[in-house]
Amino acid sequence: KATVSVLYWGPERKMEKTMSFAVLEAKHTAEKKRKEALWDDVALRRDALEAQKEKIAELKRTLGNEEEKLDEMAEAYAGVQVEHNKALVSVQEAGEAMEMQRLKEQQKEGKPQQRPKSKLENVTDDMLAVWDEVTSKLDPSLDLSTSDPARLLDILRSQGRSDVECTSFLNCWEAAYAPYAPRRSLVPVLRLPDEPYVILPRTVYGEGVNFLKLVDRSKWTVVETPQKASLIWERDALEEFRNNDFNPKTQALNRMTASIERLFADKAELVRNTPPGVMVPETHLLTGPMEFLNVAQKVVPNLQGKWILKRSDLASGFGLTVIENMQKWWAINAPKIFLGMKDKRHRYVLQRYIDDPLLVKLSGDTVGRKFDMRCYFLIASTNPLVVYYRSGTVRMNIEEYKNSDFENPHIHISNIAQQRTHKRYQELQDKLKMHIADLTGCLGEARYKKLEKNMKQALHDIVVSKRQDVLKDAGRSRFQLLAADFICDASLNCYLLETQTGPALSHDDRISRQHIPQLVNETLEVAYEALHRTANGESLATLHSLEHFLPLINESIR
Repeated sequence: KATVSVLYWGPERKMEKTMSFAVLEAKHTAEKKRKEALWDDVALRRDALEAQKEKIAELKRTLGNEEEKLDEMAEAYAGVQVEHNKALVSVQEAGEAMEMQRLKEQQKEGKPQQRPKSKLENVTDDMLAVWDEVTSKLDPSLDLSTSDPARLLDILRSQGRSDVECTSFLNCWEAAYAPYAPRRSLVPVLRLPDEPYVILPRTVYGEGVNFLKLVDRSKWTVVETPQKASLIWERDALEEFRNNDFNPKTQALNRMTASIERLFADKAELVRNTPPGVMVPETHLLTGPMEFLNVAQKVVPNLQGKWILKRSDLASGFGLTVIENMQKWWAINAPKIFLGMKDKRHRYVLQRYIDDPLLVKLSGDTVGRKFDMRCYFLIASTNPLVVYYRSGTVRMNIEEYKNSDFENPHIHISNIAQQRTHKRYQELQDKLKMHIADLTGCLGEARYKKLEKNMKQALHDIVVSKRQDVLKDAGRSRFQLLAADFICDASLNCYLLETQTGPALSHDDRISRQHIPQLVNETLEVAYEALHRTANGESLATLHSLEHFLPLINESIR
């Protein structure tokens, strides 16, 4: 009898088991058949997968053919649509020309404005009755064929119409007249025809004696509480409004959130994040103990020439020191600076002093006076981002420039707050300012244009560099008037000194009395029109309230 001995270790001892060879052979055969069956199953699955791949490839080919057909159909449709649009434009232009001709003939005859012919079912007799009632009270020579509802609203208000009458009239205009208006590129109205036209009251709440003096009361109603105002001009006391404690659909606040303002107002933050294309004097920051030690050990021993130290949180020339010998001054004052940083959280900016400044000569001057230039930029909207530039004023020092006496702020610090401390300021204040445009006579037109271009480009780059931060206020109905100060050297290099989130509105000299009231009231008009258009879903591509502001950034134009 054939046997096989199988030895294996049990838990306690070696054991031996005798097993029939026939049984082993049977088990081997069974295992072989099981494996063959598994291989056959794998082969079947592989064949099925290949078949599926072929089907998918066929579907892709079919889909590709269908996509080509769809593309051909889309191109054909686009061609038809273009032709249709051209025909529609032609019809609209013809209708517009006929309507304009009719209105001109009407004006010549001195007849009142006729109500529009309606092609929409939602124009009711009551709406047309309102049209007749309102237009009967208007000057017959007025042209109501404008395609801009904001412009039409200005016309109605100039004729003394109430907000109730204006609302009813504009609802009728939207439903009946607007289809004939050429809105293809002017003011796309995004709301439905049956939605009411929102008219915001021309009310403003303001803080500050200067601001309240400057508001044109013939155009604006000044209210006592911010809740009743369309525009809110805040200084510092309305901090609760930073948290959107107002209606962003019908109110606008003139301040960004505090964290965004700090990016513009804090000198250290401004320098730290200045984009490459903007020129600033060579700068070292002293915003903490580690930076202080780094500057003290590695920078100060090698500094040559004159420097200027600024407190980053102060303005108006306060906290500012001109340093003639850095090593000598540092040895005496470094402990005071360090303790101020450590105990009072002061932050400082150390900048190279521009010792070859561009000078302006007044009558009788021998050398000329140092000056800086203040211009403005208005963030009119954050959604979309719309920013405007406005030229400002030249601010001259009360004493002529000389490369000495660096402790005298009347020679070396171009700031009106510092110049006011001079005993002759009241006598000379009207001579120490002029409009930036007046530099044309000093520099020549070509050099002046180069100067203004550099300032505009610098402000454009600064706002663009902070765009993502500014857009965090998108949808919150914010606007803000900011100022920027520049200084030029003799080679006409334009250096940014600082930006301010709350520029002074004092107007105690001749130039300021011309400039500041215009600035404030145009800012209010632009902010109001931007809010009004946004509330009605209209484009901000073109604002009719612009007079002296120039476009800097307008993301509503695509």
